[in-house]
Amino acid sequence: MQYAIELYYDIKTEQKLYHLAKRVADEKLSSKFLEWKTRPHLTLACFNDVEEGKCIKKLMEFAQSHRQLPVHIGSVGMFNDTKTIFVSPVMNSSMYQFQRELHEYLNDFDNKGWEWYCPDHWVPHCTVALTGEDDDSSFLSCE
Repeated sequence: MQYAIELYYDIKTEQKLYHLAKRVADEKLSSKFLEWKTRPHLTLACFNDVEEGKCIKKLMEFAQSHRQLPVHIGSVGMFNDTKTIFVSPVMNSSMYQFQRELHEYLNDFDNKGWEWYCPDHWVPHCTVALTGEDDDSSFLSCE
C-alpha cells in the first residue's frame, strides 16, 4: 500500500480552492479532481508500505512539536508530464524546513519512487485539475 502525508488548509482557503476546481470543471477543462472527492492539500511526503501504528504515533509527535503555518497562494502552474494544473503557495524557509524535518523524522519509512516529494526535489502544489485523461485541448503543453 502507498501512503501520503498531507497538509490541509483552513476551511476558508479550502472552500476557495474547491470553488476554483469547480470553475475549472464548469469550463469543461477537467472534473477529475472533483471526482477524486479529496480535500485540497499540499502533499509533504509519500511512502510505500509503512507500519501504520508506528507512523501514526510519529506523526502525532511531530505535529505536537510544530505550529500552524500561514499560507498564501501565489501562483497557478502546470506539470507537463502528468498534465496537472495546480496552485502553489508562496514558500519561505520555514515551510521548506518543516518538510525537511518531517522527512528526517520519518526516515525509517521507504520513500523510494517518490523523489518529487523529497527535500530538494519538492514542488509544493495543490492540484485543482487532472487533465491527463481529458481531451488534449484542455491542457496547454509547453513541449
